[in-house]
Amino acid sequence: MEEESDRTMAKECMLVVDDDPNMTMMLGKELSSETCEVDIASSIHEAQTMLLTGKYKTVLLDLKFPGDLEELSGLNYIKEIKSAHPKTGVIIITGNSSQQSAIDALNNGADGFILKPFRISEIEAMVEEVLQKSDEVNVREAITAAYFRVGRAYSIAQESLKKASLCAKQIVDEGNTNGVIIEAFIKEQNGSK
Repeated sequence: MEEESDRTMAKECMLVVDDDPNMTMMLGKELSSETCEVDIASSIHEAQTMLLTGKYKTVLLDLKFPGDLEELSGLNYIKEIKSAHPKTGVIIITGNSSQQSAIDALNNGADGFILKPFRISEIEAMVEEVLQKSDEVNVREAITAAYFRVGRAYSIAQESLKKASLCAKQIVDEGNTNGVIIEAFIKEQNGSK
């Protein structure tokens, strides 16, 4: 039974976007596992198409792509990813060690920044951190939604109780024994006239 539930569990999906085929091949091989599927895009154009699936929880994104226009740089692409997929974590991987690049990436919505060369353990730790934050946000959103549903149900129950109390009071006050008021109340609750 446990094996069946493991087979039906969804894999975490990650997209690696880098123009260096050696880098993408290494990351794909090292990060792929039974619980993580890694797809590769060698350009922002390719990544844009792949992200349309909405299946990626994390994107590892290089900042610089040769020949890309300013509007299609990794730095600007962060905003596009976050706008279309706000729950997708974006981790920048770059050889550009400028402190300003890191600040700009984080200001554009990146969830993390790792300099090349890096150890796989650094990437794994950052991905885990980003996924954990995403899970925490999802739990908070679910709790908030449940709280509002419970609040709405409570309000409806209070309103119904108030109407039932008024109906009962009217029955007692008028000595109504034939059920006319109760029938009117039931029709009102059912939306009938």
